[in-house]
Amino acid sequence: MKKTIGIALLALTPLAQAIEYREELAPPNVAFFVELLGTRTDYNNLGGDDAGGFRLRLGLDLKDVKVGGWMLRAEGALNQFGQTRKTITSSIDPIPGIDPPNVDQIIVDVTNQLRLSGIEGGLRLYDNRFFYVRGGAFVYSLKSRREETRTDVDINGDPISTNEQTPQEETISGIGPYLGAGVEFQLVESVKGVAEFNVYQADGEMLNNLSLGFRFSF
Repeated sequence: MKKTIGIALLALTPLAQAIEYREELAPPNVAFFVELLGTRTDYNNLGGDDAGGFRLRLGLDLKDVKVGGWMLRAEGALNQFGQTRKTITSSIDPIPGIDPPNVDQIIVDVTNQLRLSGIEGGLRLYDNRFFYVRGGAFVYSLKSRREETRTDVDINGDPISTNEQTPQEETISGIGPYLGAGVEFQLVESVKGVAEFNVYQADGEMLNNLSLGFRFSF
């Protein structure tokens, strides 16, 4: 019986040591954060205007992971960059034999309506004081609508007739990179103000994006 107990104790010794070692391991030094940001996006490269939107970002401070003197953060966000609607007006000459002879000019109004949304995921390097840089991938959905109206006018500029073309709608989904930089400053305990500038790629075009908001640490 004593021999059996001795063998059992020897067998349990490594397990006891493993349990003791596991208890001595310190928990990972991480902190969660949430950011709520208002955004302003320039749609000019896609034929639109500026539009306001918002970003909800969740992230993790990896305090023990250093790149040089910079702390690493992992983050993901939901973006709703808002809707823009822009009308461009131009004029063209009538085509002899096709357009009526009393038409002096044709006024063309083209309206582009755009809405961009998506999710992003990436990494951030923070200098532990004030400044950070960020980058990652943006999975987006770009909805567009194009409306065209042609107005025939006479030599006095008075309208003769109006022709509205059938609107063209399209939704493009894709993935593109984003890069950005920002600053954060303490307001109260666990709350910071955030200001950042980002560049997102959507449908092959680069879109400038400004953001202002708050960071909540947990």
